[in-house]
Amino acid sequence: KAVKTLFGVYVKEPLFDESIPSIGPKGENTPAYLCNAGIKRMAKEFKRFPSQYKTNIDFLLSFNDDYHTGVSLLTKAYSEVE
Repeated sequence: KAVKTLFGVYVKEPLFDESIPSIGPKGENTPAYLCNAGIKRMAKEFKRFPSQYKTNIDFLLSFNDDYHTGVSLLTKAYSEVE
């Protein structure tokens, strides 16, 4: 679905497992490491892929470390995206 949504190309085989998180504090690629504009862009992109958003939010929440995950920043921005 992601390839179709992003590039308009239908691919029969799944290219990635949506149950695997794509962000995390170990890789320093969480909302905590982004500027405000980056957080808003991440939230906007996740609106297009709600199942991936849920996977990532659940993963970030599992760390119980908002300072390094920035999960509250992302959930706030996600709720504000129209």
